[in-house]
Amino acid sequence: MVGSLGAADLERLANIYHESQIGRTTGLRMSFAEDGAATCSFAHSHRFDHALDQVHGGLLATMLDNAGWFTAAANHAQWVVTSDMHMRLLAGTTGEDLRATGSIVRMGKRQTIVTMDLFAASGLHVAMATGTFCPTGKSLPFVGGGGVS
Repeated sequence: MVGSLGAADLERLANIYHESQIGRTTGLRMSFAEDGAATCSFAHSHRFDHALDQVHGGLLATMLDNAGWFTAAANHAQWVVTSDMHMRLLAGTTGEDLRATGSIVRMGKRQTIVTMDLFAASGLHVAMATGTFCPTGKSLPFVGGGGVS
């Protein structure tokens, strides 16, 4: 089911995140390309900097996980779970907006492998990750009448 969600459903999926507690707390924004590849964007806020005035690695990890998770969920048209993620921090960053984007490497029935790259607005490659995301069999709430149980 690669790219199985249309533009309206991709917007609904992004809004699930935007309305979640973590989405409201961090201000991270989700968007999608036509093929279902997700981008997680961060408008820089010093609230998420560590003691050396760089964006905390935990927020970077969250952005990478979001980019992978939403890419997998959009392409499966169902809830997925992150079963594994390996992250490499490549550079520190401060004061710049950030974006992490997911790209499917291999999509299967039981697991999907996604690569995620995180860049600063200047083009600096800040972090990269690979993740494994497993479909749960539970439809997204706006697909086929499914929901969260």
